[in-house]
Amino acid sequence: MQRLFTLLITVLLMNSCVFDQDEKVEPYFANFPDFDALATQYQKQYPKIYKQVKSDSLTSQKTVDANWENELQLFKKTDINRINLISKYSIDTIESKLSGKTTYLFTPNSSKTAIKEARYTFDENGNWESVYFKKDVDNPVFETQQELWLTHNLNYRIVTKQKVNMVFNTNLVIEGEPVGAPREYMGMLNIEGEWFLRFKMYQTKNEKTEWYIQNGSETIELKSAQPIADSSVLKFPVFNSEFRYKQIEDTLTGYWYNFDKGDNYRIEFFAAPYFQSRFEDELAFDSVPDVSGKWEVAFQDEEEAYPAIGIIEQQGTQLYGTFATETGDYRHLEGFISHSAEGNGNTLYLNTLDGSHAFYFRATLKGDSLVNGVFASGKHYLANWKASKNLNAALKDPNALTFLKEGHEKLAFTFPNLKGEPVSLDDPQYNGKVVLVTLSGTWCPNCMDEAQYLKEVYSQYHPKGLEIIALQFERSEDFEKAKEAIERSNKDMAIPYTQLIAGKASGKVAAEKLPMLNHVMSFPTLIVLDKQGKVQRIHTGFYGPGTGDYYAKFVRETNALIEELL
Repeated sequence: MQRLFTLLITVLLMNSCVFDQDEKVEPYFANFPDFDALATQYQKQYPKIYKQVKSDSLTSQKTVDANWENELQLFKKTDINRINLISKYSIDTIESKLSGKTTYLFTPNSSKTAIKEARYTFDENGNWESVYFKKDVDNPVFETQQELWLTHNLNYRIVTKQKVNMVFNTNLVIEGEPVGAPREYMGMLNIEGEWFLRFKMYQTKNEKTEWYIQNGSETIELKSAQPIADSSVLKFPVFNSEFRYKQIEDTLTGYWYNFDKGDNYRIEFFAAPYFQSRFEDELAFDSVPDVSGKWEVAFQDEEEAYPAIGIIEQQGTQLYGTFATETGDYRHLEGFISHSAEGNGNTLYLNTLDGSHAFYFRATLKGDSLVNGVFASGKHYLANWKASKNLNAALKDPNALTFLKEGHEKLAFTFPNLKGEPVSLDDPQYNGKVVLVTLSGTWCPNCMDEAQYLKEVYSQYHPKGLEIIALQFERSEDFEKAKEAIERSNKDMAIPYTQLIAGKASGKVAAEKLPMLNHVMSFPTLIVLDKQGKVQRIHTGFYGPGTGDYYAKFVRETNALIEELL
């Protein structure tokens, strides 16, 4: 194995010297790190590296003393981040508002250029996230095809298909990972043994180990809790859910519990490290069709059919987006499009796990339509769906769905605050004030997104005379249990405005408590009152940051109304 490894690496490095990097050159991306500086930095931070080498018949795994100058040499010699090379390539910029990522795709103008493709990806703050190179070199002695991946955590993967005439024809995969550096994992939930909801996890180790989940542009920090029996526990913020798992070496196995769905509601959970992206074929930019844009969607479950708008952004085969319905949106979804295993078309997947939602979407692409769609929400809900490309797709106006019954101009209620004290709109605190009243609940993900927005609104406009009241409709009718849920949410979100315990989480109950409304069809529902206490607008549902332009439009229009009323 050692002789094979040495021979392959020697040929690989001989074959990698495509450009002379000794000359002083100006980089195209000024914020992309210099590989020599990167090697120096990581040599100090991470002196050990875990390496895995796979050939056609053998595998070697071990932790060794790192020589980062050598580890990064192939990437350094393949890097085309230089002004003087740009004329040889065409550059496409692929931006995703929903993930915050920007990818620059370089393709050569000549078929004779060895580097067939290069991609530099940056996050929403302009920090480099990953680089990918695809190389193809032929000469009379050997033929080589290589793909190189490198992440900002210096996890790397090198795939080499190499043929040396009269010597060997082999495949080689080299993977490396700094020992002690942040690790990326692929997490999975087993939905009914048939569908696997995938999500990204990563682990950091500073003074303590911390775990995160990434859904598009959303990052969720998990909190370690006291072990239960022989299982470790990671709790989600805001929502009453957690992982309970056992860790054997680098593999996590256990269950995800969502106690808002019941004491025994659980789904099998699995996670393991990976070097490549968790989504298959993600890096094959030219192998799948473009599904980005707006889709007119129809969902159908056992009881009803309902419309939606699909909002999708695409980077290669990587997808980001959401579905907007007339009662809200399905928040930050992430997934991929790949060739169907059955060979009958391309398959689209979108997933999220945010502590409340465990959403799995799948559909087959046929022309400009998505067919045979499946939507699973955890293990308790299943619907079919289909969609067609439609730039003009629209839903009913969310400002016209809920309204005051004839003969009413004002809202009226009295509910207890967390101290048990009655609070009413007639209280002096609200006289002559512009007041936002939201019908909400700590179990509701769209309500969480709205609360983040209302925090910003409160900070900006409260000094000018704005008040906000959240009427919390909770899973439990017991005051103390409802209070506990709200206090848990407050601890994570630091809500600064008044919260009242209004009743059980039910649209029917909410409508009974507020009989002047025609109905309550969604949590949240936002009611805007002017200084005289008259209702100026009732907005049903909430389109959050995962909807991109829809969210921006809501913020713009609502802020303008608040300023006008103030």
